Amino acid sequence: MRTSRILIASLAFGFTHPAMAQTTAKPDTAAVRAAVNAASAKLNAAYLAGDAAAVAGLFTEDARAEYAGFPSAKGRAAIQSTYDTYFNSNKLTVAETTIMEVTALTPDLVTAGGTYHSFGNGKPKHAWWRWAAAYRKGADGEYRISYIMAFPDSTK
Repeated sequence: MRTSRILIASLAFGFTHPAMAQTTAKPDTAAVRAAVNAASAKLNAAYLAGDAAAVAGLFTEDARAEYAGFPSAKGRAAIQSTYDTYFNSNKLTVAETTIMEVTALTPDLVTAGGTYHSFGNGKPKHAWWRWAAAYRKGADGEYRISYIMAFPDSTK
């Protein structure tokens, strides 16, 4: 009984005493948003260049991409293959991403969502999408997409 009270007291002290409490740094929201915006700008540039390898490089190795009308792609190689197929029949002249929401769950895990508009020579010529994604921060400090889901924007 005495051992139980000592254990409970020790646990309570560890969870409440400032010296014993574990702290997690609050993410810098402005810096996280700027990093996600920078990743988005790189993605748009790769879309306009038709560079599937550059697009895939903006995803984590184990990423998953779920786009309406396309097969699911798991892993960077499968994502690159999806974009190779897409770029073989589509040359984009417009690629615009609007980020509407960014939420830093931890300093290394971020969710974001928004809209995407493209124009090219494929079908359809104009495309409007809504998307939601999770980004993970790599050892190099760059945020990469670890999961993305996109579907046609029904309001367009």
